[in-house]
This record gives sequence, C-alpha cells and structure tokens, in this order.
Amino acid sequence: MSDTTLPRRSALRTGGLAAIMAGLLGTSTAAPASAQPARSLATVVHTDDLAAECRRLSAMLSPEQATLLRRFSDATSNGQTLCEEWQAAELARHLPGLAPAIRMVWTHTIGVAYQTPGGCCTVAAGFEP
Repeated sequence: MSDTTLPRRSALRTGGLAAIMAGLLGTSTAAPASAQPARSLATVVHTDDLAAECRRLSAMLSPEQATLLRRFSDATSNGQTLCEEWQAAELARHLPGLAPAIRMVWTHTIGVAYQTPGGCCTVAAGFEP
C-alpha cells in the first residue's frame, strides 16, 4: 500500500469523514488546512463502507444543512463539467482538422463511459479494431 492510500477502516476509525462533514458545515474546530498543495488524493477502497458512513453522517444534517450541502455539491459538479467542456472545446479549436473527431469522441465518452466505465469499444463489447 502506498503512503497516499487511505484504507477505509482508517478513514472511518480516525473520523476523516466526520472532519470533512464538519468542515463543510462550518462546525470544525480544526486549524485551517495548509496552503501547501496536496501530493495526491486518497484512494478509497470498499466503497460500500464509505457509502454507509456517508448515509449515517447525512442523517445527522438538518434540512437546511442538507440543502446547503446539495447546492454546494451541485455547484462543484457543474463547475467541473464546465471546465471539462471548455477544455474539449479548446482542444477542438487548436486542432481544427481533428475537431469533428474530437467532438464525436467527446460525446461518445460522456454518454457511455459513465454508464459502464471501460466497457465500451472493447472486443468484449463487440468492437473490432
């Protein structure tokens, strides 16, 4: 296991998820995070445990807090999506001869990849190179 991997039991045992929720809710008493960039994100395994802990913590939120968390999550997702769309548009603009292919592959990957990650365009899915 690398030094950037956080086992699920460690995250649950040390209260890592609770600290994240407290930070989102503004109830944290911890010192502000360092301005140093993070080396990498933690790798989470056994997502069933993580999902159960998220449901447990979400049940602790008031309706107002749940609404704020949902709005924050939606805004974050929308911002990430807009950034990805902008990057694809810029790539197509910089490579005008490949722009139709870039747009076609982009549309394909956003339409299929989220449904079955790594499942499209393979021999098992009927794709013949």
